Amino acid sequence: MGFRLRNDAKKWFQPIRENRDNNFDQDWDSYYYCLVAGLLSEQKSEATNTVEFNEGYTKRYLPRAKLLIGLFLSKEIKKMGVSFSEKKQVHKVISALIDPMSPNFLKDDGIKEFNKYAHAGFDELCDNMEKPYTLEDFLISFDNYVKKNNY
Repeated sequence: MGFRLRNDAKKWFQPIRENRDNNFDQDWDSYYYCLVAGLLSEQKSEATNTVEFNEGYTKRYLPRAKLLIGLFLSKEIKKMGVSFSEKKQVHKVISALIDPMSPNFLKDDGIKEFNKYAHAGFDELCDNMEKPYTLEDFLISFDNYVKKNNY
């Protein structure tokens, strides 16, 4: 089981993806911004029209994997109402979601929840930003979205 990107997200990012000069990594960059928006907003949602695009991290995103996993775990622990001082409970949550031997470092339940954040993040982007046509416009809008919401 791997990372899944919504089909409508692929279409939304298509104008940026078509410009080969901007080094926008097709599915991974789209997924990353959706995931970050979902994690920051602490929102999750189900999606049915998705495509698995990668089981693990690309070379470019592997250095960010620990940061993404850490942010994900902090949100999941918070959602479950577990205090970080409750070491046994924290360990239980981590053990249920993390598999250090997996290409994405997540168990099946972990990747499902990870993808739910990305799906909700796409909704956040659509609700708070205009459809991007250039990478520059998208990055400016994303920065404004983050600042506006005090993330």
